[in-house]
Amino acid sequence: MAARARVTSDDVPEGVAQGYIHGRAVRIQVTRIDGKPVERHTAAAYLRMREAASRAGVHLRIVSGFRTMEHQQALYRAYRQGRGNLAAIPGTSNHQSGHALDLNTSAPGVLRWLDRHARGFGFRRTVPTESWHWEHW
Repeated sequence: MAARARVTSDDVPEGVAQGYIHGRAVRIQVTRIDGKPVERHTAAAYLRMREAASRAGVHLRIVSGFRTMEHQQALYRAYRQGRGNLAAIPGTSNHQSGHALDLNTSAPGVLRWLDRHARGFGFRRTVPTESWHWEHW
């Protein structure tokens, strides 16, 4: 049996994309930052935050941004099978709305800086068990 290919959203092109908010399909505008697809309003806020962090000597990077339905389904399936991190039911993840970013919080100084400054840029840590998950609304 052939191994299943890893599903990601990294190849989502800039422009209009199919997103989901609370299980409802919506159209969102996606741009690319750090090689990842990001909803354009979230992207603008992240760029302001990244610049401020950089001035403080902290280097933010997006690990995961917008997710397609196929990607979220793969993550949820892995979670349910005990092979992955906590994952929202497909259609309900805030990654699918483009408002959630997973950031490089294991890098030196990143989590501490985010805890102190992210709210000023409209970002909140919304999953207590995931230090890397930040949302912008």
